[in-house]
Amino acid sequence: MKMQRLFGTLAIVSFLAACSDGGVGPTEGDPLTEEESGAIAAELLEGAFTGFSAGLSSQGAPAPSAVPVTFSLDISHVEECQGGGSVSLAVGMDGTIDDQTGEGDLSLEIVETMNDCVVNFENVAFTVNGNPNITMTGNFTMVADDVNGTFGWDGGFTYTADDGRSGSCGIDVEIVFSSTALSYSGQICGTTIDFELNIG
Repeated sequence: MKMQRLFGTLAIVSFLAACSDGGVGPTEGDPLTEEESGAIAAELLEGAFTGFSAGLSSQGAPAPSAVPVTFSLDISHVEECQGGGSVSLAVGMDGTIDDQTGEGDLSLEIVETMNDCVVNFENVAFTVNGNPNITMTGNFTMVADDVNGTFGWDGGFTYTADDGRSGSCGIDVEIVFSSTALSYSGQICGTTIDFELNIG
């Protein structure tokens, strides 16, 4: 199903962004290591897309059709964090999918607000909240077997660690991708990143 492939691509993009080498140190406050900032970012992205998938499943994606289907969905969902706390998601999605030709387009916005979300990493527990939140926006075009688009990941979070550290971290990243390649640039925790990866 074309819709499922498009959502599968969204999941791949978010996973690769989370697993990449991020920045070192916060925008303000006590420093984070590269591994710590990456672990927090990965947890927040996983929560966003797991919650997005759960909310979408509860509401239902457009069914296959012989004609293009135009749709608009608004989803609210609360996803529990693995260490405790939660993230609240507000999702807006609009698009058109032609399941017969494989053509379609989609715009997506996910606003993620952390509510004492606990991320455990190497025996340190980080309690994460929004600063004020993290927003993920994307525009995607699908033609036959190729999916192209841009994906923005912006906002920030605050953290308090049980080892006494605290601070805030900003995220401002643009991801450009197709079915075979992924590149992104911007800043994570105050450090500039520029990365390209072949995925096909």
